[in-house]
This record gives sequence, C-alpha cells and structure tokens, in this order.
Amino acid sequence: MVNTRSVTKKLTQAPLYQQNKHKIKYVYNNINYFSLRRSPLQHFVLIARGRSGSTCLLDILSCHPQILTDPHTFFNYDKLPIDFPHRKPVYSSKNVRGYKFSTQPKNMEQNAANAKIARYKLEALINAGVSLVYLERSNVVKRAISSLVAKSRKQFNYRKNERLEALPPVNITPEALLGHMDYCHQQNVFDRSIIQDLPHIGLNYEQNLADEADHQDALDKICQFLGITSAPAVTRLSKVLPNSIDEYIANPEELKSTIANSNYAKYLGEIA
Repeated sequence: MVNTRSVTKKLTQAPLYQQNKHKIKYVYNNINYFSLRRSPLQHFVLIARGRSGSTCLLDILSCHPQILTDPHTFFNYDKLPIDFPHRKPVYSSKNVRGYKFSTQPKNMEQNAANAKIARYKLEALINAGVSLVYLERSNVVKRAISSLVAKSRKQFNYRKNERLEALPPVNITPEALLGHMDYCHQQNVFDRSIIQDLPHIGLNYEQNLADEADHQDALDKICQFLGITSAPAVTRLSKVLPNSIDEYIANPEELKSTIANSNYAKYLGEIA
C-alpha cells in the first residue's frame, strides 16, 4: 500500500516543487473554482463577427459566478462540429458553459447553398440543447474601420489596467474602406437570414455594449434567456478607439468623403 504522506513529503522537497511552490499554492488556494464532481452543464454559443464586441461580452459573462466561458473556441459554419460541447469536459463548480463562435467564412461564400449548411448546423446545436446568443454590430462603418486599424496596429483589445502607448495615426485607403464596409454589411445580412427565426437571444453592440452603463441590462437579458440568476456586470476591458476618427486616422477627411458618397452615409455622423 502506498504511503501517501511519504510520497507527499518527497514531492514537496523536490527541486521542481521548490521552484514553483508559489504557483502551486496559488492554484491550491483557488481550487474551489473546480469540483471533483462533474456538474450537469448547460451550453450556449455566442455567435458574432469580428470587431463586434464579442470579446467584451464574453468577458462580462465570464465574471458571472455560474458561467464558465471558453474565449478561444472559434468555428466557421462549414466546420462547426455538432458535438463540440462534449469534446472539452471541464470539472467545474460553474454549470453554464459558453463558447465564442466566430462566424468568419474564410472559404465559404455567403450564398444560399452555404446559408443552408449554416442553418442546418445551428438547428442541430439547438436540438442538442445548446442555446444561441447572437451579437451584431449594426454600424458597418465603425466596424470596418476598427477592423482595419486593429490589423494595422496588431492590437485588438485593451485591459483597463493596461498602460496604453501613443500610436501613430493609421492611413486607410478609400478602396480598402469601401470593400470592408460592403463585406461587413454582407456578413450581417447573411447571419440575420440564418438566425432570424431560430430560437435565440439577439443583442446589438450599439445598444448593449458600446456604453458600459448598458452592460448590466445586457447581462440581465442573457441570464433570463439562460434561466439563471443575474449578477453584477463587470468587464476588464476598455474601448480600443475613440469615437472620432480624427484622433487615430491619418486621412480622416478623405475617408469622410468616401463614406458620404457611399451606401453607408447615414453612419457618417457617428465617426465625425
């Protein structure tokens, strides 16, 4: 029979333990986050496009005492495995598990045939008991600019306690902006056509996330949809860009003129 006390003593005296004992104690002190008994899990998928506030929303949800989120799960409609909630068992005291589903169609055109595939996958998830949370950013101008700036700076999110470095203004060509605005608009239309009559809760970035004062209402709605008690809304992230493009774009007047003469002129007042 193994003498557990003797084994434990030898392990704690080992050099590897001594080098990492502070990390090990930290994990031990927070072990109540996990449970030796696997709780029945309720799953939901957050469906959103890039630069739509999905990271912020998932951060808010992750601070809920009942919700465990996986921010690094990304699937496309054509690659979405129906049984994915069962592929990553986690022994946790939190009984609601959330995934971030990026709907970015890399090799999948937004046409009727692919819409049928996407809808079939989402229907299969619903039939498997997975809830759908849909997040959309209506202002395709700000979303397109945010995406192009983030890719140029290679900086996508900021934490509130993070010291921000002064970065030079970004130059965006009118052609790049027009193409990206059209692309963002097509994505919104595609996603709405798939999810509009499926059971889900829909949130809007402008109405529910852009202003931190609205975060509590957003969390309350999702919790009600999932059938769990709400909690104080907390986020560790801050907005990446100011409202006026004059502050971070090298050629703002050129882009304003481009937007004014496009199909998205109605959004011009929100970036000036």
